[in-house]
Amino acid sequence: SSIVIAYLVRYRDMTLKDAHEWVKACRPRIEPNRSFIMELMRYEIELRGESSYVDDDVYSSLVRNIMDIMDVDVDVNVDES
Repeated sequence: SSIVIAYLVRYRDMTLKDAHEWVKACRPRIEPNRSFIMELMRYEIELRGESSYVDDDVYSSLVRNIMDIMDVDVDVNVDES
């Protein structure tokens, strides 16, 4: 499912969130693991400059990893809405 989601993000100009929801609607049993989700988020950020997918734990971890790579100090606050 991760390959299909990545394809939709890249070649069908879908957001990661929309691609994940579409694939899940077609095949409800899919559940990419956190590592794949993090890679897909990283890929979307590479393509668009931001990620549409928000999973509090994964998002916070991804932002910290990116900021570490960029050697930037940042406080990650996830909105609880």
